[in-house]
Amino acid sequence: MRCEVTKGTHGKYEVWIDGGSVSVNLTTEEWDCSCCKWQVAGIPCEHAYAEIMAADKDVEDFVVPMFGRSTWREQYDTWPEPVRGQMYWPTSYVLITAPEAPVPPGRKKGEKKNYNRIKGKHESPKKKKKGEPEVLKLGRKGRIMHCKSCKEAGHNSAGCQKFPKKKNEEQIGGETARSSHAFKEMNKSKKSKKKKKNEEQIGDEMNKSKKTKKNQEGSTSQPTDHQEG
Repeated sequence: MRCEVTKGTHGKYEVWIDGGSVSVNLTTEEWDCSCCKWQVAGIPCEHAYAEIMAADKDVEDFVVPMFGRSTWREQYDTWPEPVRGQMYWPTSYVLITAPEAPVPPGRKKGEKKNYNRIKGKHESPKKKKKGEPEVLKLGRKGRIMHCKSCKEAGHNSAGCQKFPKKKNEEQIGGETARSSHAFKEMNKSKKSKKKKKNEEQIGDEMNKSKKTKKNQEGSTSQPTDHQEG
């Protein structure tokens, strides 16, 4: 490995190794190399080592204090604290388990779907069921009647003057008559189609039978070679 060191200003150097150059800083404030190995490991890399040797300095002075002999002595300077024996250890404990899974939104499995409509302010509440208080029952007293024909208050459709019941009955009768007439016409058209199909089938069968008869007659009328001899 060929190494060339070029000195710069402010304690910085340029180190060339195998055709590639990096910058090394040996100032007391910060030790770094552009390859970043020195900063990560805390031990000088090959570029920093070459620069330190060129500057006639000790390599151990540029190692992070964590790897020094003094820190190693500080770690083992204090002895471990004494601990009581196993007979004094606690025996009663609570088993720690995972918490219950949260309930997801939506309808649960096996639960019936609620199809009840949300009623308005002026509508009567739901009917009373067994075990429910009687407060839910609401009488007709104080309720305002509305007509479904003219949408006015104070009367129902039976006593409506704008749309009397006779007209409604006549309209209903006319609609039923029209629907019955249309139903009869549909039945007639279906029957006529069935008749046409049956007639066509019968005609095809007659033509087939005639053809078979002609073929049979032709085969019987032709003399065989044995008869002619």
